[in-house]
Amino acid sequence: MNAFTNIFFKNKLKRENYLPILLGCILSSLMLGYALSSILVGALVVSSIFRLFFNPSSFKFNYRLTLPILLYVLFVVSMFWSVNKELTLKGIGRTVTLFVIPLSFMCLPSLNSKDITKIFKIFTVSNLIFCKFFLFYAIYRFISTSNLAVFSYHELVSILDLNAIYVSVYFALNLIYIIQKSKKSRFDIWVAIVFLGFIILLSSKTIIACLLILLIIYSFLRSGFKKLFKKNIIVFIISSLIFLLISQHVVSRFISEGNSNIEEVLAMKDTNHTYPWTGTTIRLLQLRFLHNQIQEDNIFITGFGLFASRENLSNRHKSFGTYPGYHSYNYHNMYAQILSETGVLGFSILFGILLLNIVLSIQRKSYLFLSFSIIMTVWFLTESVLWVQRGLFFFIIIHCIFNKLQNYNSDWKTEN
Repeated sequence: MNAFTNIFFKNKLKRENYLPILLGCILSSLMLGYALSSILVGALVVSSIFRLFFNPSSFKFNYRLTLPILLYVLFVVSMFWSVNKELTLKGIGRTVTLFVIPLSFMCLPSLNSKDITKIFKIFTVSNLIFCKFFLFYAIYRFISTSNLAVFSYHELVSILDLNAIYVSVYFALNLIYIIQKSKKSRFDIWVAIVFLGFIILLSSKTIIACLLILLIIYSFLRSGFKKLFKKNIIVFIISSLIFLLISQHVVSRFISEGNSNIEEVLAMKDTNHTYPWTGTTIRLLQLRFLHNQIQEDNIFITGFGLFASRENLSNRHKSFGTYPGYHSYNYHNMYAQILSETGVLGFSILFGILLLNIVLSIQRKSYLFLSFSIIMTVWFLTESVLWVQRGLFFFIIIHCIFNKLQNYNSDWKTEN
């Protein structure tokens, strides 16, 4: 019986087609709540354990995958100096995938270009289905309320209780996946337009600006610039203009940010509940609080401890007189968040992960990998991504996918 089981699992695990399908399903499940994605991640971990058990030599050390593990070890160690051990213990449990997933990938088979295509095809098709679902629900709500706001920002994805910025990031990577394909069908172009339209309607200024920069980068990565411009960029620009014209919410958000009074926020000694904060100014205030914490609480070296900055940050908001809704905010900046809670060492490890990804993507000439690296680097400026499960899963899974690649074919090949 043991011999039969051994042979069965060895043969089963040699069929490595299950891995890209499972990874694609994990990414596709992120918008469906925490339970399903957690179950699928559990299946990934179990499969790595089986593979290691029946083939101990399958473990392959990868120093790039050890960096998230090292970051998690620092999270655990921060328990010793945490100002709130209960919150730190909670954070250790919530971020354990930073340790478990990279370790699992070291036991799993390497990936190749075909695997990447399969993973992102599953992710893209599933998100296209979500687009249709969101659109039909928005139309239903519009018929009931006659309110155009149901087609934009958080309202557009409210049926699944999602954050518009997170959805924008997922759709942006789907769009990039389509763009980097060497041969694009008419259907691909239309799907790309759908994702672009939803990104515009979701109204994330950061992701829209980042995507525009990535499209320009892609244009210059290809020698056939005129050909690419005629085929793709013009379509994207026209589509963007159309969606901008019909999405008043996007325009108003850009105008609102343009009215941000940065000098006032840096100089003011207190405020009141009715002060007109924008996304830019409230994040700037959070950075100002971080500067004060470094000076007054001596957190630069060790930080408050994982998840333990909340009370101090909340008290500063209260003493400053901000609107009560802001008192429970985190930094909305991953760099500030990790510096505040794990000190300069945690910040350095996180920055090292992002920098190595950018360097490796350029070495491999992978536009998809480079786009992911740039999007995450920019996104971390506006959200504490790793403190949210769907953000954490998204980052660590794709980070491990690209760092587990072998025999990768460049996706920014020169066109004639």
